[in-house]
Amino acid sequence: MSVREIRLFGDPILVTPSSEILDFASASG
Repeated sequence: MSVREIRLFGDPILVTPSSEILDFASASG
């Protein structure tokens, strides 16, 4: 999966796998 820019909580972040998104969301929320 290529790196893409997504907007999470209004802040653009760079993530690679979807698992990192869940990990980031867990750490933030």
